[in-house]
Amino acid sequence: MGSLTELKSVERSTNVDVLRAFAALGVLFGHAYILSGKYPAATLHHPLQFLVVQGGVGVWLFFALSGYLIAGPFVRALVTGDPLPGLKAYAYRRVGRIYPLYLLAFVVIAFWGLEPGIHPTWWQYPLHAALLQNLVPGQEQALLFTAWTLSVEVIFYLAVPAVASVIRRLHKGPIRVRHFGLGIASLWLLSIMWTALADKLPSVEYSLWLRIVFPGVFAMFCPGILVSLAVTSWHAAGRPPRPLEWVMAHRAATLVGAAVLALSGAMLATRHSLLIYDAGRMFFALASGLVVSIAVVSAEIPGRVGRILAELGLISYGIYLWQGVIFGVLDRHPTWGIIPLHHAGTAAYVVHAMFLLALIIPVSWLSWTLIERPVLGWFKRRGGSLTVETKTEMLAGADSS
Repeated sequence: MGSLTELKSVERSTNVDVLRAFAALGVLFGHAYILSGKYPAATLHHPLQFLVVQGGVGVWLFFALSGYLIAGPFVRALVTGDPLPGLKAYAYRRVGRIYPLYLLAFVVIAFWGLEPGIHPTWWQYPLHAALLQNLVPGQEQALLFTAWTLSVEVIFYLAVPAVASVIRRLHKGPIRVRHFGLGIASLWLLSIMWTALADKLPSVEYSLWLRIVFPGVFAMFCPGILVSLAVTSWHAAGRPPRPLEWVMAHRAATLVGAAVLALSGAMLATRHSLLIYDAGRMFFALASGLVVSIAVVSAEIPGRVGRILAELGLISYGIYLWQGVIFGVLDRHPTWGIIPLHHAGTAAYVVHAMFLLALIIPVSWLSWTLIERPVLGWFKRRGGSLTVETKTEMLAGADSS
């Protein structure tokens, strides 16, 4: 995407799909140890375990991508003064993207995958089915453990148009890019402060809850929102702003910087302190923002590798969702005897990672082909156009389905 013409003509970004693939596979590899019945601590004394456990930070990359993709059209409308995206089309797309497949997975986990001894009460079923469990302390991972991030995403989906509408009511005209950026930076700081205060609470349950309820996790979306703001500035000015221009000229250095930030965050995660661990999350947030910015300014990844990774990105939601279901079902039915090994260690991890890939990739491809794609197409047709503009004028990749 080296020019404005290329930026405006791309309806869907292959690079963004590749990032989705890396995020989903990172989470999968980070969870592979669960099949051994033992989830290792993130310790520097065991390098492989250390790197594997950090694979779960793919979640933070997903949040940065959502910040870029979901907030992008609203950011552009507020900065340019154009009409906000239509709420009907937006709602249909978001519901169609996340709920149909999740409800199927939820039914499977409710009937066949709940851990022995867990007996949900009646109110938990509608709460978790609606993906509102993060609003209730202790319910974040009570049924399907991977769904807590989906609950955060749903709240973000609701917050973006609501906040944008309030801003538009208070300020009718275009908003300067600098002022908008300062606003996002301020909200980012408030999110960090929220998490720091939560870390100090004497109640462990409420402390853990407040750390992953939306205000605390909002900081992880902010880098992606700022990237979308930079792209909006690019559209308006006809040339990339200085930060993106620097990234374009120093892609390798930017990637190294992202790796250093991620490694620093991973090292902080080895400390037995919630405050230090949450400080490490900001390193992951910054690293995710840099990676997204590289994807935005770089040419589409060519060749077979790019196509394969992009295809995995298309089914990344299924990869993320179905692994939680499969873990639950296998844990509930150990007598099936299909888990290859029952001990921990490097060999067991490699075998279990390959085993999970062999299970989850076909299931995710089938769910995308038979369920997600046709259902999402139906929701899009029912919802209509997202904006009054043509699709080719949308942000690159803003159609986040």
